[in-house]
Amino acid sequence: MTQELEERKVELTLPKVYFTENKMGLEFDKSISHKELLEVGKTLKRMEGAVQFWIGDWINANWDTYEHGKYDEAEKLGYEKESIRHYKWVAESVKSGIRIPLLSFGHHEIVAPLTPELQQEWLSQAVENSWSVRELRDTIRESEREGPEESDWLRIYDIWNFASRDERFGIEYPGNIPAGIVLNILYYYTEENDLIVDPMAGGGVTIDCCKYLNRRCLAYDINPARDDIKLNNIAKGYPEETKNCDLIFLDPPYYKMKEKDYGENSISALGRNEFIKFFGFIAEESSKVLKKDGYLALLMEPYRDYENNDNSIWVYEYILEFLMKDWKIEMIIDAPEATQRYQPYDVSRAKESKKILKLRRQLIIFRR
Repeated sequence: MTQELEERKVELTLPKVYFTENKMGLEFDKSISHKELLEVGKTLKRMEGAVQFWIGDWINANWDTYEHGKYDEAEKLGYEKESIRHYKWVAESVKSGIRIPLLSFGHHEIVAPLTPELQQEWLSQAVENSWSVRELRDTIRESEREGPEESDWLRIYDIWNFASRDERFGIEYPGNIPAGIVLNILYYYTEENDLIVDPMAGGGVTIDCCKYLNRRCLAYDINPARDDIKLNNIAKGYPEETKNCDLIFLDPPYYKMKEKDYGENSISALGRNEFIKFFGFIAEESSKVLKKDGYLALLMEPYRDYENNDNSIWVYEYILEFLMKDWKIEMIIDAPEATQRYQPYDVSRAKESKKILKLRRQLIIFRR
């Protein structure tokens, strides 16, 4: 063992303190002084805040050589999957160099959705001002009110109109949706620290909305456009780490619309019938990872083939795929496209040819 490791080992020793025989308690030497007792208390306090990080770091270790999944192995040891998934997320989000021993795991949990720079800044302020977890949370929330006010995006009725996307949420990407749609989904159907899964994350709008409303997020795409989007082909199912999530948000390609922008591996390259059946597959796979009483939000608009209407796909056809897999409809919300998607000449041509231009888009909230 190197000298460095020896020194690290010494940091965890408690002088004049011994485990009881069953390792479930501590015994103290009769000669221990008041000063030494205080030092023991300080060490225990550091360990109390660190142990959850230790478990998170442990579950984040390389498990590729193990026959069974790491969560199954951990469960055999008596760990609760829900808890260690949360420890994993916080430990993965807040790197060791940023963690401050003087603060609790709860403090670090609050800043986990933020960038490393902001994590460091807020944790330092928490130490300097002796903030409790609640005070840190409230202060961060207050500072974020410099972003979009709740009254700007919150919708009370079942029609969610948003003229354009907010550039603070997501990067420029084909098919980006307004952040207001995602923010309202999170507001109505999730709570703080809930785990949100977006298997077709695109430009990362869902990730940024989750950070804004303090939700956890696992985002994937077949062609990741950001570092915080992981590589995964949903056609092969969900990653194991998504199990027991609280909400799944699906904003898939609208069939052949923008097909060229998504690449040949996109589901938009499928034929009409295969494309519809794919949503039956998604419905089945989603039921395996969504927790009981969780929600799935599907944002979809019809695809209209004006040359051959038999090639068109209507939203109810996607809904049927979910209903056949025993999903229930919780709510249907209209989230129309903005009229700005059409240029003046499109409107003129539509009038001349008696063609109805399409704005309708629907958000279907399913539950199991």
